Parts: sequence; structure tokens; C-alpha cells
Amino acid sequence: MELKSTNSTTENQTTNPEGNVGNVQIEKSEEKLSFKELLSNKIKTLPSFPVYFLVILFGLSSWIAVNGLYSEIPIFVKVMPEKYNIAVDMNLSLQLANIIPFLYFIFMIFQRIYKRNKISILDKIDNRFNLIDTIFILSLFVIGIITLILMSFLWKISISGKSWPFLILMFFIGLCDCSSTLLYYPFILHFKHAYSSALLVGESLTGLVGSVLVLIQQPAKPEPLYPFWVLCVILAIITFISGVAFCLLRFLPYCKKQLRQQIETLQDEKKRKLFFSNQPFITWSTFRLIAFQFFISVAENGVVVSIMPHVFSNYKNHAVLLQYAVTLSMTASPIASLVAYVFPYFPFPIALASHLLWIVGSCFLTFIAFLNPNPPLKYSDSFGKGLVVIAIATKFFLTFCKTKEFLVSHQTVEKKESKFFAKVTASSSKSTENLEPIVVEPTVLLPLLLITTMRITMRITTITM
Repeated sequence: MELKSTNSTTENQTTNPEGNVGNVQIEKSEEKLSFKELLSNKIKTLPSFPVYFLVILFGLSSWIAVNGLYSEIPIFVKVMPEKYNIAVDMNLSLQLANIIPFLYFIFMIFQRIYKRNKISILDKIDNRFNLIDTIFILSLFVIGIITLILMSFLWKISISGKSWPFLILMFFIGLCDCSSTLLYYPFILHFKHAYSSALLVGESLTGLVGSVLVLIQQPAKPEPLYPFWVLCVILAIITFISGVAFCLLRFLPYCKKQLRQQIETLQDEKKRKLFFSNQPFITWSTFRLIAFQFFISVAENGVVVSIMPHVFSNYKNHAVLLQYAVTLSMTASPIASLVAYVFPYFPFPIALASHLLWIVGSCFLTFIAFLNPNPPLKYSDSFGKGLVVIAIATKFFLTFCKTKEFLVSHQTVEKKESKFFAKVTASSSKSTENLEPIVVEPTVLLPLLLITTMRITMRITTITM
């Protein structure tokens, strides 16, 4: 039987409980809409605020522990026997922990190959969430909370002149934070594409929240406002709140309404199997995501952060300029993620201009850093302030492009899913053999692995420069 044409999508719209069938027709005419009309449509289709807020809280646990612990290095230097070498040992612990996400990535690839033409009973009776991912994510929260509580008691203990308890616990902190990137994004892919920006907002806020805690504590002073163990408890509480947010997103029926599709509406066995199986290993959308995320991660986590102290070192009030550059950049990052979702356009000219802006900004800052100790306009107050603006703008467009690329990839998958779902619900079971399978791209794990690796590499580069 031949499938119905797209002109009949309006007729079939009432058969889809999610209302996604009607969206196929809208998506085809989006390019002809004006900016005002696109913005109006964006407002009408805003995501659920409670769910959006829960995703932000969920993303807040991604790197909050690592960012918080690295801000305590001034305290570690005073107390621990390693002194300044403690930062290098912390990096080694994190680097060893980074092996776990890589092994998980290999595991998921083999799992996908094994299940390529199979469908498990869990896929039939539950929803689209992977049971293994759910167990792993919950395990990360449990391990993270227990580790932070133990660290609050054991961080001062040294064995044979080495802070072994602290470094072992640092390994488990790294395990949780490094693995979060690989696990959180595939989980959010089950939701509508708008929630990808919420996850990136939450992840961006980890640096800002950590900085606020440090500004309040003032660890560099002889007497900080509160001791290190209090910070560990605060980080454990934030991790617990993120864990509660995940449980609500995973199990609450209200949150499940924001999934891309309600899979239980597919009652036909052949349609179910076709929905999950025979998926291509990689698509152009995935390749584009891998390429852009790799270069963005290199710039954001490997280059810009490492050279920032050298950029301002020869200008007037360099310490204040560096503080403003770092703090305001972290403030601009979550704003950029929100703007990336609200801004409806991302055609080739805008994408090219946005990427060029962060590339030019990164190259200019690197150029200034390499000219040390004789950069242009040395000791100039105005030029130093200009460099702060460039640093903030570079961070803004890095985050904007990173978020937008994830949104584009997520939206591409969502559109293909909507079209497939429209066809499969409108056709009989005999016609399923002529349908193209849905493209749900678990190879999104590869760019996430690159991001995680560059985050850890950035730590080592910062210390060794």
C-alpha cells in the first residue's frame, strides 16, 4: 500500500496524541516565514517552564563538583603535604577517571551493534528511556553525594606524605563529572529539542555557581568565611537536588508529556521494531555535530581558559581585569544558551558569522598571550578593558554556537521522528516494509566524549603553562 501524501497530514492530525503530525506541514514552510512570524511561532510553542527548570537543575550537577574543588586549591596548598603539586595530582586523578566515559562509549557502541535488529521487552512495555542509562545516571548521583560527604571528613588525612584519601575520592568525583556529559545529553535527546538548551544552561551555570561560592568563602584569605568541609556539604546538597530533578524528569507523568513521541501509541509489533531497529551508524547531522563540537571544545576548554592569565598579565590592574573577564564570561555563558534557543534563525550566513566571531576572538586572545612580555599597548588601561570585552564576547559566541549546534542536531532528529511517526500511524501494518527507519543518533556520544576529554586536558594545560 502506498503511503498517503503530506497533503493529508491535516486530516491525520487528530490521530496523533502529541500533535506532531501537523508540525510536518509547518516545518516545510518555516523558511518562508518572516522573523516576526518565526518568533511568534516560537513563543506559541514554548516548552513547559517547570520541566525546563528541572532540566536546568539536572544539568547543574554536571561539573559543579570539579569546578568547586579546583577553586579550593589555595586551601589545599596550605594544608596538604604536596603543596602546589596537589593541582597536578588532582589532574592525574581526573585524567584516570576519564577512562571510564571512554569505556562506556565503547560499551554503548557494542550494545548498539548487538541490538541493531532486535528489540527488547523493555522497549515494548516501557518508554524510550534506556534502563542501563537510568541506572548509570542514578549511580552517578549516589557516588557523587557519598564521595563529597567522605571528602569533607578525609581530605586532610595523608598517608606516607601523600594525600591518598583525597586523591582517591577525587578520582570518583572525576568519574561522576566526566561521565555526566556522556549520559545527560542522550537522556535529554528523548525530550523535545527545546530542552537541550536548558541542559546547556544548567551546565554553564556550574562555573558561575562555583565562582559565587568561592567569592563568598574567599579561600585565599588566611581565614576563609567557611571551611572546606562546608563547601563539600553544599556541593553534595546541589548534587542531591539535581538527582531529585532527574527522578522527576524520568518518572513523573507530567514530564513525560514533553517527550518527542509517546511510543506506547504504536501498538503494532512490526511498527515498533521498525521504529527502533535498522538505524544508520552515522549521519551528516552527527558528523557536523562531531566536527563543530571538537573545535569548539578545543577553543573553549583547551585554549581560551589556559591563556587567559597571560592575556592580562602586562596591563594595568591585571588581576582585576582577569577577575572581571572570568566572572562575566561565566555569566554570559548561560545567557548565550538561552539566546541560542530563543533566536529562531540559524541559516548558513548567521552560522558562519557566529563561528567566525569566536574563531577570531580566540585567535586574537592567543596572539596577545604569545606576545608576552611585550604585548601591544603595554600597561594601557583602556586596551586592557577592551580585552575583557573581547574575552566575554568570545565566550558568548562559543557557548551560543555550541548550544545552537546541539539544538540543530536535536531538532533534525525530532523532525525525522515526527515524519516517520506521521507515516507509520497513517499506514497499515502491511506498508511498514516501505518505511524508512527513524534516525535516533547515539553516536552523539562521540562529540560528548571529545568535550569531556578537552575539559580534562584544559586542566593540565592550565597548571603546566
